[in-house]
Amino acid sequence: MEPHPQEGKINFRQAEMNWLGTHREELRQGHAGRWVGIDETGLIGSAPNLKELMELCSAENRDPFVTYVTRPDESIRFYGLVRK
Repeated sequence: MEPHPQEGKINFRQAEMNWLGTHREELRQGHAGRWVGIDETGLIGSAPNLKELMELCSAENRDPFVTYVTRPDESIRFYGLVRK
């Protein structure tokens, strides 16, 4: 997979982080316990495991910001993975 065209820029993934901050509650309500992929346009999709999510994003030729949405009984709310 080619590097993201914005990788290395100071605002890399800023649109995704803004979307994530704006839609946290929506994600908690509809995607708790799932992995979600986000790009500059918003939610790409979700899956119960990381492998399935990456397959879904790859099939659509999308390069997502990936995060896991915790369930209410889990202690960490959000964390993200960025492909290097």
